Amino acid sequence: MRKLLSILLLFLVNFTISYSQPFSATQQVISPTINGSVTNYGRGFDFTPSVNITIVSLGKRVPIMNTQPITWKIWQVNNQALIHSQTSVATTPTVYTYEPISAPVTLLAGVRYSLTLYGNYQYYYGPSNQIHPLLTYHTMRYCNGCYAAQPFPTSLLNNYHYGNPDFMFTTCPPPPALPSISGPLTVCQGASVTYTTPAQVGATNYNWTVPAGATITAGQGTNTLNVTWNATPGGQICADWTDSCATSPPLCINVTVSPPPTMTTPANITVCNGDNVPASAFVSNPVGATFAW
Repeated sequence: MRKLLSILLLFLVNFTISYSQPFSATQQVISPTINGSVTNYGRGFDFTPSVNITIVSLGKRVPIMNTQPITWKIWQVNNQALIHSQTSVATTPTVYTYEPISAPVTLLAGVRYSLTLYGNYQYYYGPSNQIHPLLTYHTMRYCNGCYAAQPFPTSLLNNYHYGNPDFMFTTCPPPPALPSISGPLTVCQGASVTYTTPAQVGATNYNWTVPAGATITAGQGTNTLNVTWNATPGGQICADWTDSCATSPPLCINVTVSPPPTMTTPANITVCNGDNVPASAFVSNPVGATFAW
């Protein structure tokens, strides 16, 4: 009977972990006090996962709107190695807002990390060591006057949350990058073309990005994309995919956009009946051009 109960409890724990993801690292801790006198700062907390986790989005809770960028940084504490850095701007104030992490980040069980939010305006703070049960809270970590340089913070304050940075994580690994993207790698300016990637089992979404000068006309969210190339020189088309847990690393291809051909006509010439006259006597001859007369 005891063994049966253990198996049932293990099943319930695994069921909860599998179907309630992603999790908030701080469980969206609410720090009650606003600090408006100390700006130009780095504020965050140290933590250790008890299992391998994958960070899928980064979050923040700020008191006011501000157009100055904020930056999240994830550090490995023992060697002060920078794991990930991402910059954003303050959005809706007083509530937690999140944005997808620019590339999936996997953190290892038993390793101590630190999440720091660097900003230059007001922030929340208050006494708390609130953390998700799969993480261990260690201390608040901070630096002052460090908004521009954004170094690894070395000052500590126990049992506090300052700045209210957060992240969402899963306990399953991200899916692998897409195997390929098919479509033309050299196109003419103004062309509308299609790119595809093989459909992935379990995919819930496909995300595409295109460079400036290109416009997605159809297919965002699917494995087939229609793009109009409006300007030279082209750039990278990238795609990733999401399953029920996380998002894959992106796969990118380089596309070159060629300008439309131009022709110039030379000055009037005089030819005699029967003379051989090259086409270049009438129009310029761009490299790779063909003519229809």
